[in-house]
Amino acid sequence: MRIYEKIPDDDHRLIHCAGDGFVIGGSAGSAYHFIRTLRRGGGLATGVRAVGANAPRIGGAFAAYHAVFCAFETAISRARGKDDFWGSVAAGAACMSTIHCRGGVARHAVGGCAIGAIVHGIGWVCSELHSKMMLYRDSSRR
Repeated sequence: MRIYEKIPDDDHRLIHCAGDGFVIGGSAGSAYHFIRTLRRGGGLATGVRAVGANAPRIGGAFAAYHAVFCAFETAISRARGKDDFWGSVAAGAACMSTIHCRGGVARHAVGGCAIGAIVHGIGWVCSELHSKMMLYRDSSRR
């Protein structure tokens, strides 16, 4: 059961996106650095130290990326007057080209478009599978 359908205002949405980014980055960074340390021959204690040293840094980087992405997505959706797939893809391009502007704006804009399309494609597939599972569950109860 959802408490709310949509986050009420853009200020809270930005904070929510940054928090989501920190959690995702911290989780992925923890797993990556722990496994990397174990594969290099370190023990459990070394793996835990690697997680403690690197996970907050990666979580912070993901939080910054998500906050900038959210700001661009909100600005684009307000300017266009609608919230759809293309706004998110454009926000991904703007975010990646802004964050990595020293490495080539066009190259990172294309990468941002690709990442945005992949993320929304995965989200679309997951929502389709979820709706089909719910239909199957409802039909099996009858």
